[in-house]
Amino acid sequence: MRNWPVLVSAMIITSSAWANSGAWLTGDELLSACSDKENDYKQGLCVGYVLGAADGTTIWQLWKDLSSNICVPNRVEVGEMVDSVIAHLEDNPRELHFDASSVVLNALITTYPCR
Repeated sequence: MRNWPVLVSAMIITSSAWANSGAWLTGDELLSACSDKENDYKQGLCVGYVLGAADGTTIWQLWKDLSSNICVPNRVEVGEMVDSVIAHLEDNPRELHFDASSVVLNALITTYPCR
């Protein structure tokens, strides 16, 4: 992907804003998870987060600006979001062949629409 240098630069420039954005994971927490080679859970978290971010950049290009479509409340737990994706997949089996990132976005738009 030729846009990675631009994306990484933008992430570095805006990192101070992200630090206070209420993100699920900080860079410190990600580094800790990725560095702990003995903990399968942390390794899964690391790989999942990196793949999720990579998928996110791809789907962003396809779906463009989603900020007006998905409004996740501040206090939603990660487990609640995962449960909403699972429920969405169970309720919409025709989406099982879609890209995983598209399915997640469909579930989040359905579960947390902006009003």
